[in-house]
Amino acid sequence: MLTLPSGERLSIPDNVRIILEVDSLAHATPATVSRCGMVWFSDDNVTNEMSLQHMLQRLATEDLMGDRVAGQQVPSAQIEFLNEITGQVISERTSSLVIDALEFALKQRHIMEPTSDRLLHTFRALLIQGIVLAIEYDENHPDFPITGEHMEKFAKRWLLHSLMWSFCGSASWDVRKSFSDMLLRTSGVIIPFGTDNTLYDYRVRVDDGEYELWSDNVPRMEIESHRAAASDVVITTTDTVRHSDVLGAWLTRRIPLILVS
Repeated sequence: MLTLPSGERLSIPDNVRIILEVDSLAHATPATVSRCGMVWFSDDNVTNEMSLQHMLQRLATEDLMGDRVAGQQVPSAQIEFLNEITGQVISERTSSLVIDALEFALKQRHIMEPTSDRLLHTFRALLIQGIVLAIEYDENHPDFPITGEHMEKFAKRWLLHSLMWSFCGSASWDVRKSFSDMLLRTSGVIIPFGTDNTLYDYRVRVDDGEYELWSDNVPRMEIESHRAAASDVVITTTDTVRHSDVLGAWLTRRIPLILVS
């Protein structure tokens, strides 16, 4: 018998088996616990390093554009991008940049309690966005594809961009500032235009792998006087530009999210 939250009771035929996968039993009733068989996996069984290794292996073969025919090779930009960031994602000798960033983020206060699985899931989606940008650039510039120093700058700076928004996007600005300082100090990347800004103030250009301010991407708007008081007028700001870009990457990968203001 399956009892729904509404109180409705459904009879389960003998040939039907139901498997429920949950992250915890915090909200399970004693009746549920006593009537279900349990298969428990400790968090220690699958380490963060193992998850990152698996993620890189899948990204190296996955059809990220959704248009590759059987037998067609993975785009070179996809492989080169991953080669540039592998050393900062996983490390055999010491802790990697991504592991250090993950441990830092998990200790901070977020709007919702963070878990390593959720943070790595959103991190993967932003990495895919960067790889797709590199592939599209190569398709539009067949004579001058992203290689060498260009790919190195773009991939490593996009890695920091992905870490910022996936690991501390749900934290306060003070936490984001500390996280940005930690990433810059650990990675050795230098941001332009003085030291008052943080990594959250910049986007990464795929054209040359350089940083540019989000504020430089805000379109100029001219509103007619009679429309100034209209309730449906949306004024584009720096925040709307950068958040639209980040949220678009998650929505493209079908990641559910909650917006909190």
